[in-house]
Order: sequence, then C-alpha cells, then structure tokens
Amino acid sequence: MKHLFDKFWHKTLGVPYTLSVREYRTVRKAKHTLVFLHGIGSSGAAWSGVVSRLVNQPVNIVVLDLLGFGDSPRPAWAKYDAKTQARAVNKTVALKIRTRSAVLVGHSMGSLVAIECAKRSRRYSGLLLASPPLYDDKTDKYLPDRDRQLVKLYDMMTRHPKRIVKISAIARKYGLIGHAFDVTESTVGEYIAALKAAIINQTSLVDIKLLKLPIRIVYGTLDPLVIGSHIRSLNKERSNVTVKSFLGSHDVEGRYVTVIIKHINEFLAELTRR
Repeated sequence: MKHLFDKFWHKTLGVPYTLSVREYRTVRKAKHTLVFLHGIGSSGAAWSGVVSRLVNQPVNIVVLDLLGFGDSPRPAWAKYDAKTQARAVNKTVALKIRTRSAVLVGHSMGSLVAIECAKRSRRYSGLLLASPPLYDDKTDKYLPDRDRQLVKLYDMMTRHPKRIVKISAIARKYGLIGHAFDVTESTVGEYIAALKAAIINQTSLVDIKLLKLPIRIVYGTLDPLVIGSHIRSLNKERSNVTVKSFLGSHDVEGRYVTVIIKHINEFLAELTRR
C-alpha cells in the first residue's frame, strides 16, 4: 500500500521527493549557505573531505544525497534526469534553508543538476561547478570526436550492469575511484538510469548559457570525463562564467580538496562584494 501511495503521489501527481540531508550545519550571522551536490554513483559522503575543512567558516552547510543515491528515496520508476533531480533538490532546499539565497556546489553529475536547479529557481546566488561533464547535445552523427567517444562509452556501460559492479568493486579496492563511489547489485539500476538520463541525454551545455547568475567552473586538466574546450568556450562567450583549471583528475580527493576549498572561499568573497 505504501508503495502504491508513493507512486501515485510522486509519479501520477508529480510531487517532488524530499531528499536525505546528510549533513546540516548552521552558524550565527552566516553570509552564505552552501548546498553540496555529489556526482553519479556516489552520495553526499563524497564531500566529507571538503566540508570537514570548512568547519570554522562563517557559512551554513547543507549536504544532500541525490535521488537514487545514499539515503534518499530510490523509486524504480523514476527517470533520474537532471529535471527530476533538480525538482527534488529545490524542494528540499526550500524546506531546509530559510535564507533567501544559497550557493550550489556540484561535482560531476551534481554540476548538471545544479544548472537545472538554477534554471528553475531564483533562490541561488551562484554556482560553483567541479568537473562538469558538459557534452554537445547534437545527434551522434554530428558530435565532435571526444563527445562521441564518451557517449559511446557510457552507452556501452549501460548495457553491462554486472560488469559495472565488478569493475567498480575492483577500482574501489585499489583506490582508483573516490571513496564515496558505491555501485553494487542493489544500486546499479539507479546508476544506469542516471547515466542515461542525466549525462548521456543532457542539455546542460545549452542550458548553462541561459543563466545570468555568477558561475565558477573548476576542472582538472587530466580529467578523462571532462571536455575542456567546451568549458573554456563558456569562459569566452559568457561574462558571468569564470573557468579555473588545475593539474588533476576527476574525483574531489587529495589535492582536489584543497583546490576546491580555495575556490569556494574566493567565490564567496566575490559574491559578498557584489
């Protein structure tokens, strides 16, 4: 009965889910609220190294588990695209944050969700996007080589869920992926659904050009999942977009933690001066 009500309430009536808030911290006289969105196959735990080092900063902090990941709901029927994720994020933020504005900090897929959130709400004063996988939205026939190769790779992965589980387990064992990456037999369905809907079939590269709020993008020049030319072109085309690169890869671990904290502090200072 609970399952039927859940499906009727959220699928039929379209009521967004409320997400699990992994960490919630408020301080007196906070000038900003940071809302952290993790990448695919992970959870809010991916931000633990960053959040732990912001403990003395005068900012409110909200760390979310996106739909289908961590402790958030995992409806089998959900599409898990950026639109669905953004509606759930915006609802949760509205319930949890009393301040008028917040800064979204997204990593990988979380960056694409952050773009969609900003499209749908004026609550946000800025976006800080880490390693956003922004790909060309044209059909495969006309995709540039790098876009086409990555899309084909992702598409192949969606057809082999057992291999994804096996490879991710080996990669975690040897420290080849982030500590919070957790794709198992029980979660691989949501991972594949999100990969198809939010990353393969995305419109984020077009959508981000329509946003007018301040945006800072940070990415590693050794990141195999990020196409730097797309990001650098945004820096040239859009005056509200600032791009920063560093010698590093995809996951926010190790040196990337220090880099992202530096850019969070700089970005918040920039927003305060406005």
